[in-house]
Amino acid sequence: MEIEVIEPQRAPLHFPVDLDGAPTEVAEVVQAIKKVAERVLYHWDDFPIVLPPPLTVITTESDGNKKSKPLIVRDLFVAPTFEELNIVSLDAKGDPQPLTKKQLQNVKENGTFEVESMNFPGQVHKWQLSQLLQKGVHNIHDTLLQDIALSVHLIVVTARNRLISDFFSVSQSVRAFIHGLAILLDAFIGVPSLSAKNLEIRIQEERSKYLVAELTVRPNFEDDIDNLCQFVKHQIRKQTVEKYLFENEKAPPLPYLFQTPKGHEIDLRLFNKEIIRKALPVIASILEKESRGWFLPFREKVIADLKNKKISEEELERLANILILDEYLRRVFAAILSYPQIQELGPGIGSLLVEQAQAVILMHRAVENMHRRLKETLAQLKRCLEDLYPVLSRVKPWVQEKLKIAEEDFILDHRWDAHEEALALCRQSHLEQTSYFLQRDLSFMREREPVLKQELGRVRNPNRSFHWRTQIWSPHHWNVRKVFQGESEIVPTVISRTSSSLAQPRSDPNQPVYLVEKQRMHTTTTRIPFWRWINYCYRTYSWMWNAMFIFGIIIPWCSPVSLRALFCIRPFIPDLEINQIDGTLYPRKSSLTHTLCSRLLLLWRHISKSRTEFESRPDTGFIGKGFSRHLNRLWNYFIKGALGTLLIVFFFPLICFSVSFLSLCVAAFAAVWVPAVTLVFHLVMIFVYDFDSPGLPRNKVCMVVEALLWHISVLGVLQPILALLVALVICPIASLIVFLAAMIRCCCRLIWDVAMFHFLIKRRGRVPSSDSWLVKRIAGPGLSNEHFFQIAPEQALAAFEAKLETEELNAFREEVERIILLPQQIYREFVAQCFHPFSATLYKEGVYREVEKEAQELLAALRDQVDRRKKELQTGLSVNVRSKVKLTASDLQPTLHVATVVLQRFFPIHVLKRLQIKEEDFWDKKGLSYRDWPGFAAQLFTEVFSIDILTPLEDSDTRYRLEAHGVNLSRYSEMLQSVALQPNVDFSSVIHIPKGKIHVHSPYLDLNTFNPVNNTVSTVKKKETKNSLLNYKQQLYPWKKKLKHTHPEKILIPLPLPHPVQIAIIIFNRENEDPIPIETDLCQDILKAIADGSKSSAILMYEYEDSPADGQSVATTADEYRAVTSDLETMASEDRFSHSSLSRSQQLSTGDSIAVNLASTEDVTLEPEDQKVTYSHSSYSTTV
Repeated sequence: MEIEVIEPQRAPLHFPVDLDGAPTEVAEVVQAIKKVAERVLYHWDDFPIVLPPPLTVITTESDGNKKSKPLIVRDLFVAPTFEELNIVSLDAKGDPQPLTKKQLQNVKENGTFEVESMNFPGQVHKWQLSQLLQKGVHNIHDTLLQDIALSVHLIVVTARNRLISDFFSVSQSVRAFIHGLAILLDAFIGVPSLSAKNLEIRIQEERSKYLVAELTVRPNFEDDIDNLCQFVKHQIRKQTVEKYLFENEKAPPLPYLFQTPKGHEIDLRLFNKEIIRKALPVIASILEKESRGWFLPFREKVIADLKNKKISEEELERLANILILDEYLRRVFAAILSYPQIQELGPGIGSLLVEQAQAVILMHRAVENMHRRLKETLAQLKRCLEDLYPVLSRVKPWVQEKLKIAEEDFILDHRWDAHEEALALCRQSHLEQTSYFLQRDLSFMREREPVLKQELGRVRNPNRSFHWRTQIWSPHHWNVRKVFQGESEIVPTVISRTSSSLAQPRSDPNQPVYLVEKQRMHTTTTRIPFWRWINYCYRTYSWMWNAMFIFGIIIPWCSPVSLRALFCIRPFIPDLEINQIDGTLYPRKSSLTHTLCSRLLLLWRHISKSRTEFESRPDTGFIGKGFSRHLNRLWNYFIKGALGTLLIVFFFPLICFSVSFLSLCVAAFAAVWVPAVTLVFHLVMIFVYDFDSPGLPRNKVCMVVEALLWHISVLGVLQPILALLVALVICPIASLIVFLAAMIRCCCRLIWDVAMFHFLIKRRGRVPSSDSWLVKRIAGPGLSNEHFFQIAPEQALAAFEAKLETEELNAFREEVERIILLPQQIYREFVAQCFHPFSATLYKEGVYREVEKEAQELLAALRDQVDRRKKELQTGLSVNVRSKVKLTASDLQPTLHVATVVLQRFFPIHVLKRLQIKEEDFWDKKGLSYRDWPGFAAQLFTEVFSIDILTPLEDSDTRYRLEAHGVNLSRYSEMLQSVALQPNVDFSSVIHIPKGKIHVHSPYLDLNTFNPVNNTVSTVKKKETKNSLLNYKQQLYPWKKKLKHTHPEKILIPLPLPHPVQIAIIIFNRENEDPIPIETDLCQDILKAIADGSKSSAILMYEYEDSPADGQSVATTADEYRAVTSDLETMASEDRFSHSSLSRSQQLSTGDSIAVNLASTEDVTLEPEDQKVTYSHSSYSTTV
């Protein structure tokens, strides 16, 4: 059928022009433009709108003549009516239908009865009687079991938990009583408080070392490991001597290839961050590319093959997901191995990436299998408990306890299954490198971890340490320490009488720093018993010694109100500071203290200066110096001089004598009042607030009151009495009452049901026609949402043709709209071409407004006709009904075949030719391959109905038919018969297999699968978040048992392999007598900086062992490194590292250097025991 050509009639436009008073030249130009415009511009004089002939037509016969008319699609689908209760409730004579013997038996047993549907064969209406009439024997028995389970719950769970549990029980009271005694004992004498800190971290470190403990390096690369280790040693020494940025250092190349004792090669080049950084973006694009185009047909094929094996849906879902993931991995791995950008990273990098991802996936699969077996074991145990213990299985806490015990036994018996299965899978896949490390990891977890836990658990450190500082009274006994290039030594204490010119510490690393120790420090811990009394002795000694120093030395002899300030003539300097040139102690100028005489001298000097300043000023004031001079003399000589001198002479000695006498008395009796004050302070800690708490997470306020009243009295004494009362008296009585009530309730219910059944239901019962308060329909046609609507192939094809006609109408409307708007477009182009050079624009009034108005009227008429026809082509089905429309498996394929043939013949001529778009762009926009007509037909069917139309009905599906009302569909039946004679077309790519409850997800692969570096930070954060949630729930429900979440597997994914630079240090320490302290934080920082700064070019020399060029490059690199190292050891470092800082903030061990740039020397004290520098008198108050 040819597309009808629309030929509207054109009419020229007429432009009325008024040129009165216009110049001749302007009139001539306007007339010329008018003549051209009336010849070029036009409007539609007659524009007939004729819609394309309808595609969806039906044939009717009238007076022996056949006529075709458009099909009204709404008549295709008439939903069935479910209102048949009036029919099923009556018998053949029209009388109410009495209940049959079978229905009465169902009422007696279950309280329900069923009535077969008359309009829907195979369906039944199910009614449930009110419990006022009938409950049913089975329901009564189930209620009896529930009541007996409640009675048993009171004995098995509640009473038992009052004896042994963590909440309100005898066992908990014993623990609380012991805990209260421990608190009292700790409060009065001090119980040892120890703990094994960082046990899991230390075991993790040992686990990582054990994995690579047997690795060796190739003989031709031994010099490179020596160079690397020498470089690390040099950096450790350099860090202790000076401050610098490690980024300025050039590290030697890192070894990435190692060997096992059996000679197998271990390639760890993926630990190079530069390679991973370049590879991950490429892998991400591969993952995205390989996930397209194959999943849907492959999924349908896999599900179809697995369904033929007659396995359970759960097993089918698991196997389908595995097969789909394997297919995805096969495509991804093949792409990685052949990708040019991956090959450019180095020989074998693609294989390493594939093996790493394959190993991680196999380990995850082993873990998932173990979890699945655990889940199956617990499910089987639960079913056994329900069969063996019909009453106890209804007690949820009892069942959970049994399941928990079974889970713990399973974990204990199968804790190595994940390791062993992952090892078997890796060996089966020929992953030798991963198999080696898995075997080592399994050996460590089986043999070494229990021993290490036992050994490291014995190493218990005190939870808290206490530091007691005492002042050194005499400056001659102060310790002066010289720190230079990491070395610290004590020098003789020299005191000078003159002031120093250099007291601040110097930042020059080539000059020594002098520090002065003015305090001694003693340390106590919570390791031994009676540590509180030891703290009392040390606190008493420290406070008494420091009090005697302050009140006996500082105040009476060194303070501004001391005896020395009263009797000395000149000002004195009581404090000393250290000189940074020679370490000599010099008087500190800032501590200058004035005496009585010096204060009087300063006063009268100030008076003299004030008088001189007054007399030197000119006499320009308001009153004049003749009068103001007397006021000035009165103020200076009398007020300032006389009164000031009187105050200083009489009151200053009194203050000095009283303060000094009182301070000397306090110092003299310090041995009496300090122990009393310390004892009061310890009593305050016992009864008010525990300042010496050993660091445990417990209450610090009024701990004795808490121990006596709560832990001992309430929990330890009152709780067991109440718990025994509940367990031995209340629970048995309550259980007996519940049991008797259950039996009485069961008997009464049985008697009531028998009476109601024989006297009322059996005699009067009949099938109802509506719901009431006595009976209610609970199932039947129309009530459940778990059903589908079946349609015939002819109905589907008619709706499909209606969709095609809708597409044609849309294309027709777009085409005609372009034609209607063509005069306006030509009008605008004409004005733009003629008047744009003169900066004139279109004025949308007058003639143009008339043209625009005509176009709007035509557009409205067009849209009205198109919308009216499109409305007739709508199915009229709701979204819920459309999503349930399906075809049978025997009807779906021929329907798609016919639709594809019709679409292929109709769409290019009637739709594509009307669209202003290239055919290739059209198919790309639809997301289909070029001229994929079967896929396009399936897509149109999903738009008409839903995606489920492509999934055929199963025999077990509940279905209702959507019948056609008064429509002749013989034309579509002829289409189906004609297509049946043609060769079959494969529609497996568009037809979906019925899945039921099977959920097969699209494949996904995380990018971290290709990264061997173990990410433990996120795991720790997840565990902390989970533990915090569990603790919060435990606080809300303290009576519930604490659930300990255990992991049945002990495998870490990926394996916690150390970095190759650490492996090199481990090999070096194993073969040398002078090991590198790899456990220290300083060494770890250096190794991390080396690992982060390594480049991919540094591993090129480890590609092949027998390459001459590589061997030459190795020798050159080693020689260059030795030269650089020797230069570094001899060169000065002022210019190179003058603006940098240390990269660590932890405590330094003995022998490490300390650089101080924060405070002056008088504010610095050095503690020789643990090399801590304390700024005690400055605003920093910092300990390093």
